Amino acid sequence: MQFRKGIWISRYHEHERSGSSIYNGVDLTDPVVDFTKFTSNNESMIDEDLVVWANVGFCHIPSNEDFPHTSTHYSTFSVVVKPFNFFDATPDLSPLKQVLTKDVRFPDSLAIDIILPSGTFPPNPER
Repeated sequence: MQFRKGIWISRYHEHERSGSSIYNGVDLTDPVVDFTKFTSNNESMIDEDLVVWANVGFCHIPSNEDFPHTSTHYSTFSVVVKPFNFFDATPDLSPLKQVLTKDVRFPDSLAIDIILPSGTFPPNPER
């Protein structure tokens, strides 16, 4: 199964009964189940039966909101519908203890660093 997105929504069709196959891992360039074919016809979904195809694998995709708390759900198969990178950082940190940094090698990148009280950083051998 080629999952280019974490969730697909398509109109219900009787012949689209499964979102997986034991042979999907054999050829990733031409998968047995290809969700782009399920959604490529741009059918109207208004007042129709819909199918939600969701990725329920054991894969954690990091997002901006993870640091410093990473929630993992390894004991169950479930679908969690939540925003992805909705915030620039986790909203439970005080903004007074955060610093916004930019990597000059990647002008579009931003990072949130945490400011710890003095004396808590490991010693820097270059100082």
